[in-house]
Amino acid sequence: MIIMGFRNTEGWVAFSPNDSELELPEENAEIDEKSASERLRNVLFVWYKQETEGGKFVGLFETFRKIKMEQLIEGVKKKLK
Repeated sequence: MIIMGFRNTEGWVAFSPNDSELELPEENAEIDEKSASERLRNVLFVWYKQETEGGKFVGLFETFRKIKMEQLIEGVKKKLK
């Protein structure tokens, strides 16, 4: 019941035998944070919606995403020495 009381909360769970030291992480546990790739995909989707609604792009999101990702990759590659 005690464990169920922590439902939908973030934190660390640890188990250690009685005769050993237990080291807990110092940083806060955060599970609701989106990964960088999830954030980028979401931003690209909003951009896609704006472009299609404005008539600047006609096609599927996956096509738009591939085009924009390739442009981003090429832009980064140009910065490499």
